[in-house]
Amino acid sequence: MAVVALPSPLQSSIRSPWATFAEQRFHELDGLIWGIQSQRSELALNRQKIAKELDDLHRIQRQLIMRHNALLPVSSLPAEIMCIIFEYAAQAERPHARLRQCGGAASLGWIRLGHISARWRSILLGHKHLWAGNVCALPLATVSAVHRAGAVPVNIRYDVDDVADSRSAERSVYRALLEPGVRIGNLSLTARSSFLQEIAAIQLTCPLPSLNALHLECHQRPHWEVHVNETCMLPRNLLAGKAPALRTLILKRCFLPWSSSLLSGLTHLEIRLDSHSIPEHLYPTEEGLLGVLASNSSLSTLVLAFCLPRTGLGTSTAVVSLPKLARLTLGGDADSCAWFWSHVHAPTLQTAGVVAASQRGHGADCLEIVPLVAPYVRTRGIRALSIQTQHFDIRMDAYGTACSPDDVEWEAANALDSFKRPHLIDRDLQSALSLTFPRWASPSNGGYRAVVNDIARGLELKDIETLSVEVADDHFGSAEWVNAFKHLVHIRALHVRGAPARSLLDALANAEEVLFPGLQILSLQGVNLLRSEVSLSDVCLALMERRRLSELRIVSCTVDRSWVDAVKGGIVSVVLDGVHCH
Repeated sequence: MAVVALPSPLQSSIRSPWATFAEQRFHELDGLIWGIQSQRSELALNRQKIAKELDDLHRIQRQLIMRHNALLPVSSLPAEIMCIIFEYAAQAERPHARLRQCGGAASLGWIRLGHISARWRSILLGHKHLWAGNVCALPLATVSAVHRAGAVPVNIRYDVDDVADSRSAERSVYRALLEPGVRIGNLSLTARSSFLQEIAAIQLTCPLPSLNALHLECHQRPHWEVHVNETCMLPRNLLAGKAPALRTLILKRCFLPWSSSLLSGLTHLEIRLDSHSIPEHLYPTEEGLLGVLASNSSLSTLVLAFCLPRTGLGTSTAVVSLPKLARLTLGGDADSCAWFWSHVHAPTLQTAGVVAASQRGHGADCLEIVPLVAPYVRTRGIRALSIQTQHFDIRMDAYGTACSPDDVEWEAANALDSFKRPHLIDRDLQSALSLTFPRWASPSNGGYRAVVNDIARGLELKDIETLSVEVADDHFGSAEWVNAFKHLVHIRALHVRGAPARSLLDALANAEEVLFPGLQILSLQGVNLLRSEVSLSDVCLALMERRRLSELRIVSCTVDRSWVDAVKGGIVSVVLDGVHCH
């Protein structure tokens, strides 16, 4: 059979050595292909030969591209600037193994920059801190990442919720911990209780002198109540009790004996047991917890969730001072939270969150916290107050002067999502004080009306300028508005969501004494105003007569458009579902 030459893809007036060689090689392959048509037994063997040549060709092509890229203008930048660029890239494009969520494929992330040119690769290999970022990000490359980090302390991070192949990721953690000469700066593990207990008992029994942050979290299966058998019990000799550089310790559903020497010299301490059903012997004594706090006088952040002493208000009169504490979060029964607030002095505290569950009838123990936190609140220059309720929970947030009315309104519309989560939460907009009373409201204690009244009056927030209220109680009437908020005479912006908006209109129009005399912005959301006893237009006209109402916002409400038209002329700005009405 005659040999038929296939068209060559290389057509150029100036032929490179690669083109000449390729032309000759294509001619040889053409003869090989057409010469074996009658020899079917050799097809598989020749396919393997050509596949091998393709692999070699791809490798050669990558090498050629790297040499081409070396001539680009960006490649001539100084190494210092290239390092800055690489650091930004490392933050935006992190390498990772195959993801559990949505079946995301594995990615080299910023490591791909090392394939651009030989110079880029050399600079990357010399930037030790980048390789130390998370040496377990790519399980098969863990040992290489540790070696490339050199003497820089490495970060070891593993979250069972992130990776599709948890076994491979766990093996990479073992490899990183066992690598000779490795220096660990940050260890963060979110895993099954069995894995945490195994690695704590076997691999974390020796001191880690360079360890700066330790985060251990027992994985919580979705929608399951946390029981004690899902709490990881850490050994008393964890890290042999020696981690001189340790400054951050975070334990979630992991119990470390309170006598451990690791609980000292910290700047960030976070212990979340997140359960009301753990054995009594796991709770600290009053003296034990105060002793731990006294040995951490440099704390700036403290989170204690369901791990406070269970001895009620107790009889101890000792007070521990935390002069650098800026952020505090407490969770537990109301008496324990009140005990803590009475025995810890934090003069520089900037934001505090308390989740207090009532253990006594009528929620009296929850309300005992209010006068304890009132002196702190008065020093924070509170200008905005947000009260939200859902089901039987109530939450109050007080914000400082840095918070705008729009911020509080947005938060009020979204903060109720926090009740869907079983933990204490962290939010972008930090309140000076957040009080949450879970499962507080019931017919026996007067629903939400009593607690809203007591909080509003007990905190003595007379200088509030922005108020946001969302109370899921149809019985929160106009009298409750007057009793709870008549002392707030400086309110400029008022945002109300839900059924109480109707009773608010009645209070604004008919109260014997003027409610919110300085009101300028009124926002109503998520309510059928047609069921109100007074029309919106009548209320707005009354407001315009008494006050300088300048803006009316109506969001997701059932409202008669004629009411809106009736007040447009007298109010500077009327916004209906995000659209200005002119």
